[in-house]
Amino acid sequence: MERNYEKLERMREEIRKDKERIAAMQEQVRAKEARLRDAENTRILADVCAMKLSPEEIGSILDMIQAGKLSEVVSGNAKRAGRHGKQRSQDAISEETDPYENDFEETEEDKDDQN
Repeated sequence: MERNYEKLERMREEIRKDKERIAAMQEQVRAKEARLRDAENTRILADVCAMKLSPEEIGSILDMIQAGKLSEVVSGNAKRAGRHGKQRSQDAISEETDPYENDFEETEEDKDDQN
């Protein structure tokens, strides 16, 4: 009879260990999501800074997008000037180098998790 109880205890122990592993994995996912969110925010800031627009110009563009006039912004009908009065095309902006290109590199912990 005692064997059945040993088997039950082993099963309980396996479940406990699995729950610990799940909790550890959930924490890793939360940490990776936070790093991703930071990298996304950094990327957005870099893109906005690369446009060299004043806060007012950025606000106007965001208002246009929110008002459903995105097609005007994308098609170029909504002309915009940079801080120095020069118009910047989307091609010129996209040709600029990306200082944050490698922000989301794998850590040693990430590599270990994959194995």
